[in-house]
Formats: sequence, structure tokens, C-alpha cells
Amino acid sequence: MATEDLTEALSSPKSAYHYARNVINGPWPLGEAVIAQSARYSYLYARNVVGRFPLGETAIAQTSYWAFLYARDVVGRFPLGEPAIAQSPQWALQYCHEITGNRLPAAESVIAADPNAARLYFNRFRSQFTEHEKLLWLLKI
Repeated sequence: MATEDLTEALSSPKSAYHYARNVINGPWPLGEAVIAQSARYSYLYARNVVGRFPLGETAIAQTSYWAFLYARDVVGRFPLGEPAIAQSPQWALQYCHEITGNRLPAAESVIAADPNAARLYFNRFRSQFTEHEKLLWLLKI
């Protein structure tokens, strides 16, 4: 590979990801530190090239959207991403429903603030609530 091509491939997370995916057609350890700077390209690299990508998990875990997708498409439960996921009623609800099958207490105040999400969450996890919690949730929805 020419030095200019390598420099270009390492110039951004997008370029490094596309080089790994479309030129090498596989893992590219030399580009992983660059890819790991971006949640989007870390997720795509994990999903389309290597599977679990620990080096990129810190970036992925910063946003609810990428953390949810990484959990759904790559690793399953993703504790590092749960704080970010818990900030979005939509992604928290889907994470609980599709990934864990359990309540996510850290997300419940955010979910409760969204009437539609609160209703769906309560109906899905009703059996996991105490009687007291059921009354409190019914007051919210």
C-alpha cells in the first residue's frame, strides 16, 4: 500500500472503517484506534467486520442510539451503554423489551415522563412490579 493511501485511510474513522470493510474485507488492527474515535463507525465496524469491538465501546456507550444498536446487533446486554440508553425513553424501552427482558431501573424516571413509553413499559413489565409500584405507575400513565 502506498504511504499516501495509508495516510488517507487513517485520516478519519469513516475512511478507516471503509478501508477495513471494502479494501481489506476484514479486521484492520492498524486502523482500529482511529475507528474507535467514532460511535457510528465503531458500531459499523463491529456489526459488519469484527463482531464485538472493545476498543470502540467507550465511544459507542456515549449515545443511546448507538449503544442500543450495538447491544441489539452485536453483543446483547451492554452494561457500559446502559447509562446512555437510560436517557432515552424510546431506546430504553426497546432495550428492555428486545435485549434484557427485564426492567431497567435507571431509565424508569425518563420512561415515566413519556406517557406512551410509560404505558408500554408498564404493560410489558407489570409482573415485575410490586403492588406498591403498580399503583405508582398507574398514577403516571
